[in-house]
Amino acid sequence: MKDSNNHRRNAIISVILGIFSILLIQLPLAIFLIWPTGIVGIILGLRSLKSPSKKLAIMGVVLCILGFTLYIGTLTAIGWYFVTNRD
Repeated sequence: MKDSNNHRRNAIISVILGIFSILLIQLPLAIFLIWPTGIVGIILGLRSLKSPSKKLAIMGVVLCILGFTLYIGTLTAIGWYFVTNRD
């Protein structure tokens, strides 16, 4: 019973971190907080996959991967902008 509560709590934290990592893209200086929240959320979500709250764990992993992908895309776009607009 206690182990299942831990897995459920980890799955909920994973979803929260996934949402948080997606929302952090909107803040210019907070963009570097995305990779730690994404990695921790993915780890917690993967650890929770064997629990009864499997859907929450999958949602958390997907949101964290989406946030991490948006992070990489944003950094790539910023780098591309500075490389192509040299004056």
